[in-house]
Amino acid sequence: MSAAVMTRTSVNVDILPYADVVITSLTKIFNGGCNAMGGSLIVNPNSKDYARIHQALRNNFEGVLFPLDAQVLSENCIDYAARVRKCSATALDIASLLVDHPLVESVYYPTLVPSRAEYEQYRRAGEGYGYLLSVAFREPASAVQFYDSLDVWKGASIGNNVTIALPYAVLAHWNEQDWAASYGVPKHIVRLSVGLEAKSELWATVVAALGAVKVV
Repeated sequence: MSAAVMTRTSVNVDILPYADVVITSLTKIFNGGCNAMGGSLIVNPNSKDYARIHQALRNNFEGVLFPLDAQVLSENCIDYAARVRKCSATALDIASLLVDHPLVESVYYPTLVPSRAEYEQYRRAGEGYGYLLSVAFREPASAVQFYDSLDVWKGASIGNNVTIALPYAVLAHWNEQDWAASYGVPKHIVRLSVGLEAKSELWATVVAALGAVKVV
């Protein structure tokens, strides 16, 4: 059986040696501008199934990427690795800020979860832990106030050059929020996709949003 793995970025982790196929979204931080869509698929040349998978792809490949999207992706990806590193460094600090706050129940980030050891197994030497983190508050009302007060972009995208906040469970599981909560995704969870803003600027923005929460 062949194993396929999906990633958002290969800058921080190296999983190709452990998979037959690696699929990466080029829509997100590889692009960064939220203005073109695409994806990539890499077949591990050392896989025992390489020849079979590669031939199947050659037989069925369709070049459906819109030419202007290809142009935008080509232009936007030039500084891809540097952007990943900057966003990852800032996200690490923001995660550390949030996890120590009394309003916060949990922060979901690779350095703060039980599966950190698994991430470390695949992390590239000297690289970071990604730009995406999720925050669960002790009280639902705190999550709402924090989200409403957080002065960043709001939307369903992630991996942009600007920080974006989204109410993940509401967007991803609108009709099944109870089901998602039963599997560890709280209804009032706030997801942050950290962008390229100065670390001090985003830190101050998050602190201000936390300060706007009125504890009952």
